[in-house]
Amino acid sequence: MPKYTKEFKAKAVQLSALDGVMIKDVAESLDIHPVTLSRWRKEYREGRIVVDKRQEVVKAHLKGRSDSMRVRRLKREGARWQRNFAAYKDYVLSTSQQPGPTTVHNGIHIGYWIAHQRARFRMDTLRKDQAKQLKEFLGPRLDPMKERWEHNFEAYKHYVESTGKQPQKRTIHNGIRIGNWVVNIRQSKSKLSNERIERLEKLGIKWRMR
Repeated sequence: MPKYTKEFKAKAVQLSALDGVMIKDVAESLDIHPVTLSRWRKEYREGRIVVDKRQEVVKAHLKGRSDSMRVRRLKREGARWQRNFAAYKDYVLSTSQQPGPTTVHNGIHIGYWIAHQRARFRMDTLRKDQAKQLKEFLGPRLDPMKERWEHNFEAYKHYVESTGKQPQKRTIHNGIRIGNWVVNIRQSKSKLSNERIERLEKLGIKWRMR
């Protein structure tokens, strides 16, 4: 087993403490085991590895390594995302159906993956290029809950504008139970966005029924 100097250990510990840096990436770049680096971090906290704070530990060098590792990590994550997307796309195109929650295709859990991507899309945490690829491939199916809401809203809007009145509880319009939908909307008002509330109120929805 190679013997590492305290200076080397100190540099490794400081590098692993930089923002956005993962221990396993630092260990990989320094050709040491992550468990070894974790042990050094523990020894550092206990005061057994002393760092001379009067000296900067080659800040430019550390920053360069940090940036390099961050770029490599982003590239790996991007490549992994593209592999998963390709497997999902291949499944949909070859079967003409969406995967179930437990579907595995080409060794990839695409059912779980696409569910996670839809959630990230709704939370706006997907990278712009990834969101664009999904939108181009899936269209409205990317966010089926939003699409269903819009579909029901359009039926409700058409009924109100064409009849000049609000639907009753049992009203069905264009094959959609808009009466029940409006009842559910009233009950879930607290969960609606301001934008949706404004759209509904422009059509004269009554939030309280006498």
